[in-house]
Amino acid sequence: MGMLNSFLRNPKVNEAIAEDCRKVGVTLIGVGVVGITVNIEHVNRLGAYTVLLCGFLVYTCGIVLTVALKTEDSEE
Repeated sequence: MGMLNSFLRNPKVNEAIAEDCRKVGVTLIGVGVVGITVNIEHVNRLGAYTVLLCGFLVYTCGIVLTVALKTEDSEE
């Protein structure tokens, strides 16, 4: 647990995690929008809306982490 704790305290790791969260969030939002707009029998509307919502949540987590890292940097 100590190694994981020291790994997550590295600012470069946290910046990479925040960036990846934003990228994954944008991808999920795109997939959700395509799933909603494309009218195919195999695409479930509820699933498309769920993917869209998850995309917004993951993207928001990435933004919050980025803001937290910027605030932490400015306090030092």
